[in-house]
Amino acid sequence: MSILASKQAQVNAKVQEYNDLISIYNAETDKETKKQIGEEAERLNKQIKEYEDEYKDLEKKIKNYDSLREDMEDLLDEIEEETQKQIEINIKKFNMELEIRLKLGEAERDWNKFRREVLEHTDILKDSDFSNIFSNALQGVRDITSYFNVHGSKGSL
Repeated sequence: MSILASKQAQVNAKVQEYNDLISIYNAETDKETKKQIGEEAERLNKQIKEYEDEYKDLEKKIKNYDSLREDMEDLLDEIEEETQKQIEINIKKFNMELEIRLKLGEAERDWNKFRREVLEHTDILKDSDFSNIFSNALQGVRDITSYFNVHGSKGSL
């Protein structure tokens, strides 16, 4: 039996007791007995009011509890939804970083291949200014390395 049903049963029992007392009061002819029954009826009437107030208070608390529980469930759903969104964002971020690193690695391989092909077709021995050639080449390597330097960064390939 639920709490509300139990409280309602208490109220109904007291109301029935009160009604029975009123019936006895109406059937009684002795004034002293009627006075005692009247006092008892008033006491019962106060108890009924107290029980009814307790019932209404309990009913209000249960409704408030239900409302708070629904709000909490909605809040938990929102938290889970936001957590899922954050996970999806992190996965996209990870995939994007991985894709960028793969593309940079491919670009560096293509550059090295191009550089080898250029050097193979250049007759370096005919050029008499070796220091200038190597100086320019060294600067070019520094430039390229600075463009593609991913060493030491988080998740570098």
